[in-house]
Amino acid sequence: MKKLYIGLFVLMMSLCNACSVEQEFIVTPKTKKKYVSEQQDLELDGDIIISGTNFTGPLADLSKTVFLVIKDSLSRVNSRIDGQKSGLGKVERTERYAIKVKIMNELDRAVGEIEKIQQRLDGFMASLGQ
Repeated sequence: MKKLYIGLFVLMMSLCNACSVEQEFIVTPKTKKKYVSEQQDLELDGDIIISGTNFTGPLADLSKTVFLVIKDSLSRVNSRIDGQKSGLGKVERTERYAIKVKIMNELDRAVGEIEKIQQRLDGFMASLGQ
């Protein structure tokens, strides 16, 4: 008789355990979607305006620097066309050449990066439908 009660008790405990395990597998946490309010959307537009405005300052400085680099190079080319020599020795000319190569490489790299930025922004604008 004791064995029967113990067996029934173990069977009941096993059944309870199985049911509780099943419940753990069945219950899935619900995820709430978070929607953006019009205020948040408008505030983000304001932040975009500020970021865009902050972007134009360094871009204008870069444009000015590039203009000065071009102007300096044009001046040297025009002087040479007019028959004037630079008056630099071999060492100075070689050092100046190395710096100009670095400037040219940096300009080429910057153009590539700016083109990538432009492509990403164009992609974002296209996904907005504008």
